[in-house]
Amino acid sequence: MEVPVDSGVSSPTVTLSAITVFHKRLRQTEPVYFKLMELKEKKGWKNTKGDEHFKHQRQRADSATGKAVVRFYQMMQEIGDEMQTKTGAFSQVNRPEDGFRILDLCMAPGGYTSSARPSNKSICQTN
Repeated sequence: MEVPVDSGVSSPTVTLSAITVFHKRLRQTEPVYFKLMELKEKKGWKNTKGDEHFKHQRQRADSATGKAVVRFYQMMQEIGDEMQTKTGAFSQVNRPEDGFRILDLCMAPGGYTSSARPSNKSICQTN
């Protein structure tokens, strides 16, 4: 997609990806999206404290045993149930012949799937 970019000197044509154009448009037209991206850029992805926190969380999840494994699984179930209740995230209009699949990639594989199963009787689970 060809989009003119204002460099202040001339008007060269730069090829931007469709997703870049899409995000740029959302920033211009959706105030909530603009604010979220602003927060993400200022406080989220560039925050070393956040990186350390999530590194620690990953280590805890990866080395969990016994009761901690069960708790992580239950926590993922609770989060999945809340997502389903609030947004219907796991409710898909599908037919068995569509071969609808769910890939459950979280710190407790199967937790989100347990939330998705009641709404999707014919899903094929992949961990």
